[in-house]
Amino acid sequence: MTSAVQSSALEPSPIISVATNAWDEVARALRSAGVDRVFGLPDDDMQAACAFESQGIEVLWCSSQRTAVHMATGAALASGKVTVCLLGRGPAVAAAVPGMLEALTSSAPIIVLASGTATSRLATRAFQDAPLVPMAEPVTKWAVRVPDANSVVPIVTSALVRAAAGSGGPVFVEIPDGLGAPSDPPVAPPVTPSRESLADLLNTSSRTLVLLGGGARSAGCIAAYLELAESLDAAVLTTASGRGSFPESNNRYLGLSGLYMMPQTADLVATADLVIVLGSRLEETAVMGLPTHAPWLQINVAVEDVDFSRSGQYLELPVQRLGELTSQITTKFPSGHLSTWSGEINSVREVLRLTGTSWAGSRCVETLTALAKGMPSDAIVVHENGLHDIWSYLVPFFSLGDGIKSVVPSEQTTLGFGVAAAAGIAADSGKVVVCIGGDGAFDSFSPDLSFLIRNELSLMYVIFDDGGFGWLDRQARQEGAKIRFVETPGSTLSRSANAGDGGRLCFQTVEATDDVAAAISFGMERARDGKVTVLRIICTEDDIPPVLQNPGQVVA
Repeated sequence: MTSAVQSSALEPSPIISVATNAWDEVARALRSAGVDRVFGLPDDDMQAACAFESQGIEVLWCSSQRTAVHMATGAALASGKVTVCLLGRGPAVAAAVPGMLEALTSSAPIIVLASGTATSRLATRAFQDAPLVPMAEPVTKWAVRVPDANSVVPIVTSALVRAAAGSGGPVFVEIPDGLGAPSDPPVAPPVTPSRESLADLLNTSSRTLVLLGGGARSAGCIAAYLELAESLDAAVLTTASGRGSFPESNNRYLGLSGLYMMPQTADLVATADLVIVLGSRLEETAVMGLPTHAPWLQINVAVEDVDFSRSGQYLELPVQRLGELTSQITTKFPSGHLSTWSGEINSVREVLRLTGTSWAGSRCVETLTALAKGMPSDAIVVHENGLHDIWSYLVPFFSLGDGIKSVVPSEQTTLGFGVAAAAGIAADSGKVVVCIGGDGAFDSFSPDLSFLIRNELSLMYVIFDDGGFGWLDRQARQEGAKIRFVETPGSTLSRSANAGDGGRLCFQTVEATDDVAAAISFGMERARDGKVTVLRIICTEDDIPPVLQNPGQVVA
């Protein structure tokens, strides 16, 4: 009589050293994590089963996908370890949904792996093609389709960690057909360090870079960040959303990272021998230009925010417990000691300061300089993300006082977010709010201009006006396209200006650099009185930041 559950009839082959397809990479990642058996019913091409067997992973099969998930769930609940279930495509995943629902409500740490339609076949009515991720999302902690061969190991590693995180729960991973071996050299995913290895990492680095993200800003533990930076003799950057988490007046602060990093800063941080990240998901534009050769230590409250495509180490640690990390730093510098690294940091800060003063002819820079001087110490600055307003992300040209808060768009950078968010913040906070944006973004708010008239708001808009969508127009010119996205500067906002009543909402145009300071003073006075002012700063096409004019080069 045949048992309902049998091990594979084949004996495990020697562990392979070279991957030929994505399932080889999956099996190798699971085996490295200690997985030695999987439950389920593999796809009929047997790629997955063969890959598991070649890595010494036993395949326990059964005739029902729902039963397979239940078996994995039971094993996971009893052992407390992440257990893996292997399925085919389409209806196999649909049949497993009840099992994943049970695993979710049971908080069972399981990973459900399923075959998926090849990307090249998604529009060709492929056999058993079905929306697997949408089916799995409501009944799992995380559901994802692997986009390419290079993402296999990071995603499987993340799945292993996510399934076990917190109280545990199911994770679903779709492996599309046709994924070959990775084209890039394999990157070892980050690991949780031992206390000894963490202490060694912290105490042997001499050129440490600390990157503070939005999570660090939200936690608001500025004193802890200052202590960490001093203890490590570190340079400090923030992401755009992390701005405000560290005093910009501090001599260790070098501005924003990634897209907004000045060339002088990029040259220095490229030589860092340790990167410590606090509260950032490491979105693409935040990590541009950061060192890839140095080890990274990612610290997040939730393991879901860890980037598993980046080697190094990671910690699940609330920022409020950062002292536990600082306490392991034994390499201390005498009071007043200036290390080589901190000397270089000071030199870059001085170069940035001089660079900031060398753009006096820019109307955008003059506007931001006057704005920085004229804002109350508890103001809230809200950013858009267009062409000319990128100046406001560059610290040499616009620095925030230590008490000023900053609100920026997410990595989605939805057009008009800052303009609308500023109105909401002004209505809710009782603080003076300044929004820095472009005319294209402000024009998206035109249907709701009556909100600015109906409500008493301490709000000033500083709108860099180039007559449309300057960023798109610049991209079109660079690509040689004939289409244009700008009109005459001032033409876009002229339609909105008619809505101003001169009382609670006032539009003022600035066409000469000499008029900037007076216009900022006028807008600030009105903001303190609960009135909204829209300053239209007419811009020229070439008044753009150096990071856009000569990427990677110092521009003085």
